[in-house]
This record gives sequence, structure tokens and C-alpha cells, in this order.
Amino acid sequence: MKAIYTFDYMRDGRRVDDDWGILELIWYERGRAPYFRGGQLDFLNRAVRRAELDHPELTSEFELYFHALEDALGIQLPRQEIEEGGVRAAQWAQQS
Repeated sequence: MKAIYTFDYMRDGRRVDDDWGILELIWYERGRAPYFRGGQLDFLNRAVRRAELDHPELTSEFELYFHALEDALGIQLPRQEIEEGGVRAAQWAQQS
């Protein structure tokens, strides 16, 4: 069974998606912007491009994309669990 990775971004309680819906990550191709240029998610286009340029050793588009998400959002993803297919969904932890 193959995992399907999607990215859905929420800000201030509402979904931010440039009206393209949820992106299934198999549509990301190295060298191409995955999101609408100039749109609300364009910051991720820049993060993906930075990851492509700064990490030519990463051959997997998933690896590049996840690296870009970590940098752009200041998070650390559970890489081993993602690789093993053990992550079904993730959301921000509530701060106390």
C-alpha cells in the first residue's frame, strides 16, 4: 500500500489554499512551483525552491517538500513515522 501525502494549511481558523483545494504531494515536481505564484501560499514556493538549491543531495521530492515545510513553518516533522506510514494527520499543539 502506498501512502498519499496531502498538505492543508490553516491560519487564524480558516483554510488557506488559493482556491486550489488540498494539494496531493505527488503533484510537486522539482523545479516547478507547487502553489499559485503571488498567492497566499507563495511563501511555500520560495521555501521549496530554497530546499532544491540548498540540498541537491535530496533526491526525493517528498524529502525536499517536507524539508521546505519545516523551514517555512518552523516545525519539525516526525520523519521516521512519515517514512514508515505511521502518521495519519498532524495539527498544531495547543499552547498553554
